[in-house]
Amino acid sequence: MRTQRIVIWSGGADSTIVLLEELLAHPSGGVVGDVVALTLEHPQVGRKEQRIAQDKARTKFKQWLWEKHRRKVAHHTVTVRLSKDCGAPGNVGQYGLFLAHLFPYMVAEPPKSSVVLFGYVRGDDFWHERHRFDQAFSALAAVARSEASLEYPLEWARKDEVMGRLDQHGVPRSAWWTCENPIGHRACGLCIKCEAVNPQPKKKKRAVVGMGTRRK
Repeated sequence: MRTQRIVIWSGGADSTIVLLEELLAHPSGGVVGDVVALTLEHPQVGRKEQRIAQDKARTKFKQWLWEKHRRKVAHHTVTVRLSKDCGAPGNVGQYGLFLAHLFPYMVAEPPKSSVVLFGYVRGDDFWHERHRFDQAFSALAAVARSEASLEYPLEWARKDEVMGRLDQHGVPRSAWWTCENPIGHRACGLCIKCEAVNPQPKKKKRAVVGMGTRRK
């Protein structure tokens, strides 16, 4: 039974390095192999500017992938419709809709075993809800009678390590996105993901010593 490897690809740094390294690790001999990129868009969640920037980054990455490696990737985009009261990133309802849109790829014909890869690094907002997502995924796979499994290739990676790996592969900065709050399609320089790109010097702490103070 062939194994289909499905990379959930937003266009951000994390999912882009997962997709690239999967493509390089599983050459097909043809142009498109068993590595599939799946983009699940949530129009009601996030900012329009971010979605535009990520879409441009995905287009740039595919162009670079062909120019550099003469490879194409099967890329599918699905719009996940959420209700107005389902905007919180940790909302279980959002993950339920996410899984529902993933379901058709788990029951593909002819039968395939599937590995779904998420590019989350430890500390992302997804981690505190991951156990619920894993349980729901397993239940869905059982209903589909699918040999589907989840992998988190970046579980032990830091954001700066991810971007270092992209640089090592020669992926241009315009071919991936990391900012959560883009302003005019440019990184805001203030959010936690921008901090990983351009870390700010830490402020020196003051420690109390007896009646006086000293800087650490």
